[in-house]
Amino acid sequence: FRWKKLEFYGGRRKEIFGLVDTLGTSGSYIWSGNAIPMPKVQMHTPGYIRFKPDGILGVKAGLSHGWFGNKDPRVQNHWLHQKWLFGQIGRPSNKVNFQSGITHEVMWGGYSEILKEVVGPNPPTIDGYLAPFPLYSYQFVVLPFLQKLKQIDANKVPGYDSGLAIGNQLGSVDMMFNILLEKTTLKIYKQQPFDFARSIINLNNIEDGLYGIGIKGINTKYIESVTLEYFTSMSHGRFRSGKVNESNYGEVDNYFSHGQYGSYNYQNRIIGTPFILRNPLDQRINNNRLKYIYICLNGNYKNFSYRLKNAYSINYGTWGADFYKTQNSMSLNINYFIKSTSSLMIDLANDVGKLYPQNTGIQVGYLLKL
Repeated sequence: FRWKKLEFYGGRRKEIFGLVDTLGTSGSYIWSGNAIPMPKVQMHTPGYIRFKPDGILGVKAGLSHGWFGNKDPRVQNHWLHQKWLFGQIGRPSNKVNFQSGITHEVMWGGYSEILKEVVGPNPPTIDGYLAPFPLYSYQFVVLPFLQKLKQIDANKVPGYDSGLAIGNQLGSVDMMFNILLEKTTLKIYKQQPFDFARSIINLNNIEDGLYGIGIKGINTKYIESVTLEYFTSMSHGRFRSGKVNESNYGEVDNYFSHGQYGSYNYQNRIIGTPFILRNPLDQRINNNRLKYIYICLNGNYKNFSYRLKNAYSINYGTWGADFYKTQNSMSLNINYFIKSTSSLMIDLANDVGKLYPQNTGIQVGYLLKL
């Protein structure tokens, strides 16, 4: 339900977080829709709130709490903390406006029989619990920098977390320019991932992320919109312009990978970009060093409409478990409108490369509006 500028909801909802061309993107880095939506309670502003009705400044924000459930073999009954804050400069009707903001995700809490058996000077749990005092831990989940300002109670937080951060904390910093031409809308955006906050502060992994251009309202006979994206995660905060840059004390931004939770997933599916992959046997990330280029075309011709997607990726595995595999994935959807109430649909898909088995699929359907 909504009250004034706020919306409250509980349940499952398909969502994409971050600044992208949502209609044609390959997937937002931090929350792409690759995994089934998890149950959440959420409070947020559906759109930008203006300080003045016709003002040039706008803000949108949100806060949610989610449940991962008990289907992960590594950790069960853990939680999701999620918040975001975005600002906009320029009115929606202006020819140019700029948006930027941050999305912060935390997997935290839960119980693990596997991690309960791990001992040492910095154990990952206290009697199997990753956050045995959740109300105490929650303050460090919401405000991670508090760990730098106050001493953590070692009796309430596992040793593994006390020196790093509570749970698996990650996110992205995004920016986008919206340009309105006479009949065309142009979006130019960048999503900057982070696993270490210091990588953002020191620009260690500035080369990594999703770069995109979306064009809508193209005045041609066959093409209506185009989305072109390039993604790279080859730096990991260790390389700058191809040269070693040991600015994280030898550590790397091991995207979507975590020592306690294994990976950033829900029910065996990566929550973020589907191009980062995990091994379903050990729950570990096995491919987060990669780059890909992606294109999506939408158009109409007479009684036909189509959507073509193609992604070509070069995959390098992970640090310490390198490989080299190329992959090309394509899908084509064609609709033929027979009448105003019916249409014939054909879907084609093809995978060629070393990352996935080579496959070709086809689906034919008849759509009837009642």
